[in-house]
Amino acid sequence: MSKGDFAARRPVPLMIPACVRREWQMNGGEGRAEVEAEFSHSLGYEFEWGQIIEELLDHDRPEKSDDPPPLCARWHFVLADLHNEFLDAGGYLGDLADLALYILEQIREYALTEVAPENRGDIVPDYIEF
Repeated sequence: MSKGDFAARRPVPLMIPACVRREWQMNGGEGRAEVEAEFSHSLGYEFEWGQIIEELLDHDRPEKSDDPPPLCARWHFVLADLHNEFLDAGGYLGDLADLALYILEQIREYALTEVAPENRGDIVPDYIEF
């Protein structure tokens, strides 16, 4: 069950996840003030597996109609169970984030090698970033 309605784009205020608090306890509270400040106005969606934090960005439409749409939203995924498992194994959130980005980039690169160059924009458009 989720809090907030993702399909209808109705985000709710989010609390700092327990896995983040746990990491603070493990490293003596380092970075706590920065994360608390970021979460003080965080909106998004809460699920059994974690959260999607929604960051809305205000960009102007490109002048050319064939340009990709501007980046209007950025989503940050909090995978709470995975974060806890990573902490149990001795890792930290920064390490987990780096690993996730590496895996996503490897998947993107593999997908692009399997598709003809003219169809690659359909796989992962240039305006989607990890």
